[in-house]
Amino acid sequence: MQATNPKKVFRAAIKGRLTGRISDYRFASEAQYFLEGFTPTTGDIAIDGGAYDGATSIAFAKCGAKVFAFEMDVTNFQNCAARLKRFGGDYDITLENMGLSDTEGTENYNFYGTGSSKNPNGTLTAQFIDLDTYVARKNLPRVDYIKLDIEGAELDMLHGAVQTIKRCKPKMAISVYHQIDDLWTLALYVKSLRPDYEFEFRHYRIDCTDYMLEDEHRAILKYFGLSFLIPNHGEMVLYCR
Repeated sequence: MQATNPKKVFRAAIKGRLTGRISDYRFASEAQYFLEGFTPTTGDIAIDGGAYDGATSIAFAKCGAKVFAFEMDVTNFQNCAARLKRFGGDYDITLENMGLSDTEGTENYNFYGTGSSKNPNGTLTAQFIDLDTYVARKNLPRVDYIKLDIEGAELDMLHGAVQTIKRCKPKMAISVYHQIDDLWTLALYVKSLRPDYEFEFRHYRIDCTDYMLEDEHRAILKYFGLSFLIPNHGEMVLYCR
């Protein structure tokens, strides 16, 4: 079912979480993070928070954006770097082996592949930085777009991007399903920083071509116009502009 009314999609998300029934959700038809009017465009400076294997970074670069991609886990980072190297092209992607948070420093996390998450009791450590500090250190003139899928640390990251959001009002695509209250807390916080933000809300089938298939298999699916999409309880995105 194509999702077009954000209020209906949001109500369906609440109902689906209460009932546990996949059939209660309303799934969008466009690719995740690519709702029309909420994507990076040519010349934009884009932040990819939670780059994982580089698929979204490459997609944003193909839109014409200069991309700064952040991946905290060293294994994911290495895989992402290898994919970006294979990708090549005249695209501008800076890959950082660090996570985005509310402060700069070393923090603990647990490794779960695509679901690796910051955790004070985690067995691994990674470097983190707040976006305001990163923007100042890199002398970025602005930030036009932010995508966040960082496994429950989205609010922490927003706390560390206050000045950037207030100054630049970037378009944003924020995952809002990792914490139970993300569905309402994140929108309220963004609105508190810039009351002029407007929102859209979408729920997506998970595209397992990003997680279970190699590039050549993805190319075959693309050639035949096929996809490997699975309905699920997550993959909810808050769009801001």
